[in-house]
Amino acid sequence: MFQRASPIITKKKWEIVFAIFIFSGTACMAQPLSENHPVFSEATRLQGYWWHLPNKSCSRSHTGGPQCKFTTANDCKLECLRIPGCWGFRTPAMEFLAADCAKSGVYLENASAQSVVLLQLQPPPIAEKTAASTLSSTAIWPQPVQSTYGSHTVTLTHGLHVQISDSVQLAHLNKQAVADAFRRFCHSTFTHGVVGHKRDSPRLLHVVTLLPADPQRSATEERPDGYTLLVASREDPEAAPTIELRANSVAGFIHGFESLGQLISFDFLTGGYVIKHAPWKITDYPRFQHRGILIDTGRHFLPVATIRHVITSMSVVKLNVLHWHLYDYESFPLEIRSYPFLWNSSFSPAERYTRSDVRHLVAYGKAHGVRVVVELDMPGHASSWCRGYPDVCPSHACDQPLNVANPRTFTMVRDVVAEIAGRGTSDAVYSDATGESDKEPPLFDDDFIHFGGDEIELDCWKVAPTIMAWLKHHDMTPIDGVTLFISRVVRIAEMNERTPIFWEEVFHNHRAALGNDSVVQVWRTRDTVREVVQAGLRAIVSNSLSSMSLPGRGGGRQFEGASHWYLDDPTTTTEGVHANEPCEGLTGGECALVLGGEACAWGERIDASNIMTVLWPRMAAVAERLWSPREVTFDPARLCALRKYMASVRGFATAEADPHGPGPFC
Repeated sequence: MFQRASPIITKKKWEIVFAIFIFSGTACMAQPLSENHPVFSEATRLQGYWWHLPNKSCSRSHTGGPQCKFTTANDCKLECLRIPGCWGFRTPAMEFLAADCAKSGVYLENASAQSVVLLQLQPPPIAEKTAASTLSSTAIWPQPVQSTYGSHTVTLTHGLHVQISDSVQLAHLNKQAVADAFRRFCHSTFTHGVVGHKRDSPRLLHVVTLLPADPQRSATEERPDGYTLLVASREDPEAAPTIELRANSVAGFIHGFESLGQLISFDFLTGGYVIKHAPWKITDYPRFQHRGILIDTGRHFLPVATIRHVITSMSVVKLNVLHWHLYDYESFPLEIRSYPFLWNSSFSPAERYTRSDVRHLVAYGKAHGVRVVVELDMPGHASSWCRGYPDVCPSHACDQPLNVANPRTFTMVRDVVAEIAGRGTSDAVYSDATGESDKEPPLFDDDFIHFGGDEIELDCWKVAPTIMAWLKHHDMTPIDGVTLFISRVVRIAEMNERTPIFWEEVFHNHRAALGNDSVVQVWRTRDTVREVVQAGLRAIVSNSLSSMSLPGRGGGRQFEGASHWYLDDPTTTTEGVHANEPCEGLTGGECALVLGGEACAWGERIDASNIMTVLWPRMAAVAERLWSPREVTFDPARLCALRKYMASVRGFATAEADPHGPGPFC
């Protein structure tokens, strides 16, 4: 009988104890044979833990059980697993065997023209190895910085609970958020229910929170996203702590729980949860602080539930930034109170986001260790503004870039940014329109706002008499007008205490407008990354162009693959994605200015029906390149294992691992 106890939360002065108990009925089962039992000396190992003993049969008192209704050994093995107390069967009679025959082996008799198929539950020991070895490999994605493991199996059949404790109050750590993360970990990990005896004692997952001044903090724990995970292998099932997770931030605990979840598997033979290859010691932290996905709701609408699903999947591989390209030419889907007609350009009234939708997604992301960074692309890619407010565009017939000659354009930009950042808006627009206070919590509370600035076509300005007259009056060219526009946007960002991000065209064509704190996102080739960091600015890598020859599998095959991070390109391979090195050709000091990178899923051919298979599993390769040490190389077997974990255990839709490669389907 499967059951899951209700969560128990107990508050003490400096600790929270959150418990969930996992039980199993394995104590009621016969002790399985070990591999070195004499009975196996004449046996042949079949697939898994099945053994074939020719010319053997159980004594008459241990046969005569129910007969297998199938005629093949493989079908009878599956049927045996469904029958309590079944430890094998004899052929050709296909009769299931009682436990005593398998338990001791002394009841086996010589029998010509017959054979016995027995089940042996305990796998052979595995020698202790380090992370340099390939244990399909460390079963954790991305590859941890350091890990060691052994040869034992830790059973969670006596339960699991978490204790979050510290010796002094930690104002910087939201312990409720850690407890919530543990609840999500349990929900996603223990998916097959729980069974057993309530009298069994739970194993302990001890969560250690560390103060910034704690002398026991390691270099790993100094990093905001870092964690240390220890899984002990003890003979005494009551010994504690069995598992220890150490971190100094909510994000570190979230990442640690994800790693622990990837180590835990369900044993369908015993009905319990296990951690194989214990003891484990994992020391882990990210190489880059910015590890993201770009989604695009300007070309195709994505429902809130779909964006939530994307965020949840990001957490599995420790991605931490959702770059939300909110609008484009085709649609402006967000509710803006200060300009209520902006979302008139949404695809339909049903394809919009309310303010509460946005706050919900930002909070949901935060709970999963994911920051949500909004992109307000301007002055190009913003013609959707014109449908509700045509005066901020050059003309009705030629509607982009935004009108630099109209002061109302900058008032509107300032008010929209202020509403998004929660800093208030101009009295003339917001308070008069709604009668409400112009101070409210931000819609997007991240320190960064992306302002686009890419692909600015100036033809509409050149044919608009009022704009050309304004530029002439101020002794400006159209390029100068864009530079002025960008400089005002930078100032608006500073007024709202936000750091601006721009696409690389702003760096190439309007560098004078950028502040020292501005960030440049590179979307063409990695060559621009070098230029940006050598200019002393920070960079985010999302290159769409690059080709390189990658060392291949199978006799030195040379694989010609696109080494970039534009996932809406269906020919982009996982191997090529993994090979895209953000700091290629940079010095150590230059690489320090690379915040990290993002893979882009532009929405021209992406909606809710296919976004997950566009992202996964290739996005996992991006995650590993941005998290793991630079020397970690692409491992198809590890990726295949992750894909199966995400699809079969976590329930995420994923595409074939490498549809353009020569290997088998994964």
